[in-house]
Amino acid sequence: MSVKENVELMRRWFKEVWNEGKTQTIHDILASDGIGIGELEDGSPLRGPGEFVPFVERIRGAFPDINIVVEDAFGAKDRVVLRWSATMTHRGDHLGMHATGKPCLLYTSRCV
Repeated sequence: MSVKENVELMRRWFKEVWNEGKTQTIHDILASDGIGIGELEDGSPLRGPGEFVPFVERIRGAFPDINIVVEDAFGAKDRVVLRWSATMTHRGDHLGMHATGKPCLLYTSRCV
C-alpha cells in the first residue's frame, strides 16, 4: 500500500471503529495476528479482532459519545503517524467504576 492509502486506512479506523462503533471494521482491517500494545490497564497486549472488539465495546460503553479527530497524519514507507484528539463524556459503568457524567479531553499520537 502507498503512504496515502495507509493514512486513509488509519483515518477510516478512527472514524468507523471509534466514532461510529462499527466493530465489523475491526475484522475488516485488523489482521488476525495483529497486536495492540498499551491499551489495557495491566499492559497486556490485545491480540487480533477477537480481543480488540470487546475492548472497543468496553470503552465505547463507558464513553458512548466519543469523538476522535485526526489532527495530523503522515507516513513513510509502511509506517503512519497520527496525532489525534478525543472528546467524550463518562456515561457508562463499563470500566469498573460508576459513570461520573464528566467530560474528558484527550490528546495523543499513534505510530502504526
